[in-house]
Formats: sequence, structure tokens, C-alpha cells
Amino acid sequence: MSDGVIFNVPARRCKRCGGILTSEQGLRDGYGPCCLKKMREEEEYRQFMEKQYSFFDMAAEAEAARNPAKEKFAVQSAADIFRESEDSAEAAGKETNHESTQE
Repeated sequence: MSDGVIFNVPARRCKRCGGILTSEQGLRDGYGPCCLKKMREEEEYRQFMEKQYSFFDMAAEAEAARNPAKEKFAVQSAADIFRESEDSAEAAGKETNHESTQE
């Protein structure tokens, strides 16, 4: 220590948890061993879940088979929705006016 040499260790922070990395592999990858293991497990789980088939999927397919012409999600413009609400309001108004004239 008398010659002024300072102990120097190359280090980085883990991209996932922010921990200090000092190993060669950690410096190269940017992740510590625990975070690297967790990331691999998460990727395996994500791939596993992509292959899963749920009851909701079965129900949606059965509904699509029963009604092939019906779209899964009907997309309407705001003008169409407004027009339908006006038409239903007018129809309701005519029914109430018609009932009052009969009395």
C-alpha cells in the first residue's frame, strides 16, 4: 500500500435487480446468477402458458361454431350507437304517446 496501488475490481449493476456484479459472466451478461435463473424460469412459464387451452377458449370456439356469421367482437362507430339509441328512444316515446291517446 505504500506504493499507492488501489484495489480495483470491475463491477456493474444487474439490469434486473440492481445488485452489484463482479463475476466475469455477470459483467458479460449484465445479470446475476439468481436473476438469470429467474428470467429463464419466467420465459419457460410464459412459453408453457401460451400452449394452454382453457374452458373460456372452448366456450368461445363452441359459440363461434354455433353462430359462424356472428363476429366475436362487434365493432360499431359512435354515430351508429348514437343513432340506435335515438331510434330506441323515439320508439319508446311513440309507445307512451300511443298509450296516452287510447285512454
